[in-house]
Amino acid sequence: MAKVDLSIKSILTRFSVLFIYLLNVESSLVNSALADIKKTFPDVDPSTISLISTIPSLSSIVVALFVMPFLIKRYNKKSIVITALVIYSIGGMAGFLFNTTVTQLLAGRFLVGIGMGLSAPLCAGIINELYVGMEKTNMLGWSNAVDSCMGILLTMVAGILCAMNWRYTFLAYGIFLIILVMEIFFLPSLPAPVAEGQSGNKESVKVVYTPKQMIKLICVLLFAFCFLMFAKTVMVKTSILVSEQNLGSAVITSTAMSTLMFGMIATGFIFGIVERVIKRYTIVLAAAVMAVGAFMMSASNSVSMLMAASFVVGIGNGLVQPSLMTKALAIGPRTNGSFATSMVIGLMGIGSFLAAYTEKFFGLFTDPTAVHLMHAVGVTFTVITVITLIYVVWNPLKGVNHAENDQAPSISNG
Repeated sequence: MAKVDLSIKSILTRFSVLFIYLLNVESSLVNSALADIKKTFPDVDPSTISLISTIPSLSSIVVALFVMPFLIKRYNKKSIVITALVIYSIGGMAGFLFNTTVTQLLAGRFLVGIGMGLSAPLCAGIINELYVGMEKTNMLGWSNAVDSCMGILLTMVAGILCAMNWRYTFLAYGIFLIILVMEIFFLPSLPAPVAEGQSGNKESVKVVYTPKQMIKLICVLLFAFCFLMFAKTVMVKTSILVSEQNLGSAVITSTAMSTLMFGMIATGFIFGIVERVIKRYTIVLAAAVMAVGAFMMSASNSVSMLMAASFVVGIGNGLVQPSLMTKALAIGPRTNGSFATSMVIGLMGIGSFLAAYTEKFFGLFTDPTAVHLMHAVGVTFTVITVITLIYVVWNPLKGVNHAENDQAPSISNG
C-alpha cells in the first residue's frame, strides 16, 4: 500500500481540490426560499419558480458539454477554477441586489450555472490527475463528504437568512469569496496535457475511446441523467412538501436539506470501503436507497419522519456521484478523465434541469401534489434499480476499463 502524504502542503492541496465540489451545493442554498418566493410572485407558474433552483443546470449543461472539452485541452485547470469562482460568486449574490422580478433572479442563477459548468467537471478530473488507486477512490468519496460538511453550515445559514427575508438567502454565497482566495494560494497548477506530434511540436492530447468503451461511457451517462433528474425532483419538492403537510417554516426545509447532507457526509467518508466491498454493485445500491428515501418522503407526515427520509436520500446521493465518477474515469486512457467527468456533469445537469418538468409528466398519471410526486419518484427509482442490477449482473462490457498503472504527476503551485 502506497504511503499517504500527510504534510501541510499535501493537506492544503487536498482541501483546495475538494472544495471545488462545494459549488455543487448551490441548489440546496436556494431551495429553502422557494416557498416564500412562490408567495411573493403568486401569479408566476410553479414550474417557473422551480426553475430558480434548476436553471443553473441549464447553463452548466452548455458549459460542461460544449465549452469545457475545449478549455481543458488548452488552459491551466487552476485558471479555469478561479474564473469559475468569480462568475459563481457574482451570480450567487446577485439575487440579493436584483430581485424585483423572477427574470432577474433567473439571470443571476444562470451565471451561477456557468460557474458550476466550469468547475464541476474539474474536481474529479483533478483528482484523477493527482491521485491513483484507493487514494483516488477515497478522494472521490471525500469530495462529497467534506463539501457536504460545509454545505450543512451554508444551508443552515441560508435558512436562517431566509427566515428573516428570502432575499437575504443569496448573501450566503459570500462564503465563496473565501474559497476563491484559498484556490488562488493552494490549488496546484495543472497545465493542459500535451504530447509530441509527428513534426516534433507539442500538441493537445486527443480524447480516444474504443467502440466498447464509448458504449460503456454512454451507459454511465444515461444512468447519471436519469438518477439526477428524479433525485433533483425530491430535493426541489421538499420545500413544497413541508408547506403542503404543514410541517413548519423555511427553517424546517433547510434543516431537512442539512440532514440530507449529513447522509452524504456519512456515505462519503466510507465510500472507499463500500466500493471495495461491493465493488460494481455500489451503483445499484445507490438507486435502491433513493427508492426507499423517496417512499419515506411520500409518507412524511411529521418532522421526524421528514428528517429520517432526508437522511436516507442523502445516503443515496452520497453513493451515486463518486460511483459515477469512478466508473467514468476508469473508461479509456487516464488523459480522458476531464472529458469523461465533463460529460457526466453535463448529463447530470440535463437531468437536474428537466426535474422542473417531472411534475407535469407525473401529473399525467397521478395528482401532482408533493406527496404523490415523491411516491411516483420512489416507483421510478425501483425500476431503475432493477434495470441497473440486470446490467451489472450481465456485465456485457467487462474488461474495457484501462489498467491504472501510471503514476500521479508531481504537484506544482506555480
